[in-house]
Amino acid sequence: MSSKYYTTITKGKFILSALSGGLFFALCFYVMKFGHLHEDAYILYQYSRSVSHGLGISFDVVNGPAEGATDFLWMTALGLAHRIFRGYVPIGVIAALLNSLGIAYVASQILSIRRSVDLNGCALCLLLLFSGGASASVGGFGTVAYGSVYVATILAFWANKFTRGIVFAMLLALFRPDGFFLGLAVGHWLDKKIQ
Repeated sequence: MSSKYYTTITKGKFILSALSGGLFFALCFYVMKFGHLHEDAYILYQYSRSVSHGLGISFDVVNGPAEGATDFLWMTALGLAHRIFRGYVPIGVIAALLNSLGIAYVASQILSIRRSVDLNGCALCLLLLFSGGASASVGGFGTVAYGSVYVATILAFWANKFTRGIVFAMLLALFRPDGFFLGLAVGHWLDKKIQ
């Protein structure tokens, strides 16, 4: 394979991945501007806002701390980013940006596995944008961000990068409670592979 061909695929992969992420961000922005978020996403944003203001995990200042956010890492990431941007960037925009980066990452991995940018690769990226997880993220959830960490976990173990895979598996457990079970499954798989 010539280096020119490789460079063309790399540029095409980058462009298509960036376009996928950009289109996803536009969809999210459209929903925030003209639609409405899912109720549970709004609730998580309230928890994230409280975290960013140093109030801990609480829905409001009246009732104090209360556990109600199931996506701990997602809530913390949104709250931390909201704090870094001093509240100037709404939490919904931060969530859309992080999910868009997740879409771009997964699209780039799909294109890397395919080793070419062709009509089938474009179709896969388009299907990714309109998958169930992506549509939930357009409504405010962190499913794409979670899914991209899931993809990174699987690809790390697939490439025998066990330390990286374990780190991603731990992130999954912090992201959602069901991520813990994925970590158990990966640990079991590793145990069988080592023996």
